[in-house]
Amino acid sequence: NKNVYFTWADEATNEFSWTQPELISHNHTEVDFPHPEISVDKSGNAYVVWMDARRGNREVYFRKRINGDWQDPKNLSQSSGDSKYPVIAVDKAKGDAYVAWEEGNKILLREYKQSEDKWGAIEIATENHPKEAEGDVGLCASVYGDFHLVYTEDRSGKRNIYHRFKKGREPDKPEAPLGSTNLQTRLEVNNTKTNIFGWARNPENGAFHLTNYIVYRKKEGQSNSRYVKQAELSTTKFLYRDMGLSTSVKYEYAVTVKDKFDQESDRSKPAKEVPVFIPLSLDVITKLNKALFSIEKINTLNWTDTRLNDPIQNRRYRIYRKKSTDEDSAFTLIYTADSNTTSYTERMLPVTDKFVYRLTVIDNSGNESPWLEADED
Repeated sequence: NKNVYFTWADEATNEFSWTQPELISHNHTEVDFPHPEISVDKSGNAYVVWMDARRGNREVYFRKRINGDWQDPKNLSQSSGDSKYPVIAVDKAKGDAYVAWEEGNKILLREYKQSEDKWGAIEIATENHPKEAEGDVGLCASVYGDFHLVYTEDRSGKRNIYHRFKKGREPDKPEAPLGSTNLQTRLEVNNTKTNIFGWARNPENGAFHLTNYIVYRKKEGQSNSRYVKQAELSTTKFLYRDMGLSTSVKYEYAVTVKDKFDQESDRSKPAKEVPVFIPLSLDVITKLNKALFSIEKINTLNWTDTRLNDPIQNRRYRIYRKKSTDEDSAFTLIYTADSNTTSYTERMLPVTDKFVYRLTVIDNSGNESPWLEADED
C-alpha cells in the first residue's frame, strides 16, 4: 500500500518478539517501493529515511524515534526534481547522521548534528552520477564517527567507483590496566632476585580490540620519564617475571595496553617492591649459668637478614619479647640493633619463665618489615 512501517524486537531470532508493524510514513507515499533505510544509535534510537511523492515529485523524508517516541517527519531534499534512493548512516555514539540520495546526475548529502538537533545545508558529492548506476550509492559510519560515501561517477566517459570521507573524532584510547601496587619478590639461590608483577584487565576496555600489554620498569625513586620498556605480552598474559636482578637495587613497574589502532593507554599505578623484607632466620639459644646460690638464664638471639634488604642504608633491627604463657598480651620492644649487628644477648632472666621473641627490620622512613618469630628452647 505504498507506506513505510516500523517494527522492532529485543531478540531478532525470536519470531514472536517482534512488535506489531507501526505506520510511520502517515499517508500513501505514492511510490511503488519507497526504498526505506534504517540505522540506529547505541541507545536503540531509530533513524529512518524513505522516498515519498505525496506532494507530486519524489522527496527524501526522514523520521527519528527517540526513547520510543516518533518525531515529526522531515523533508530533507526539498527539491523540485525527483530525489531518490536515500541511504543513511549514524554515528552510534553521538547520534550524528548523514543522509545521501540521488537527484538526476547528482548525489547529494545532508548532515545532522545531534548536539544542535539541526540539519546542515545540502552538499553536492558529485554531478556526474550516471543514470545507469541508480541506487548504486553506499554510506556507512565508523565507531569513531567517520563517515564514508562510495558511488559511481562518470568522468570523461569512464565510470569508476569514488569514495568521500569525513573524519570524525580521534579514537578513544584504552583505559590503563588494573595493576597490583605491590610486587612479589623472590630471592634466588644465586643471590639474584626475581620480581613477579601481576595486573588485571580493566573492564572499562570491553569495547576495545586489545592487542598486547607492555611492561615498563624503572629504579625506585627515579622520575616517570625513566621508565624503560621490558616486554610486550599477549592480552592473555597477566603476569611478568623479571629474573636475574641485583639485590642491591629496588625497582618499580607499570603496565599499559594497546589496541588494534596502536593506541596505548596511560600507565597503570606503579607497583613497588615492599620497602623492607622479613629477615631470613632467627634462632634463640638458652644457657644456664649456675653459681653457688643462684642460676642465671642467658638467651642469645642470632639472625640472618635477607639480601633483599641490601638497598636499605642504615637499616635497624628491632627485637620484641613476651612470656610464652602470656598468649593475649602484646610484645614489648626490648632492643634496637644497628645494621652491623646480627646477635643479641639477654642475661639475668628468670629460669621459671620462658620467652618468645620477634625480630623485624626498619628503614630510615619508619617502614617496618613483617616479624619473624622464635621461641626459647
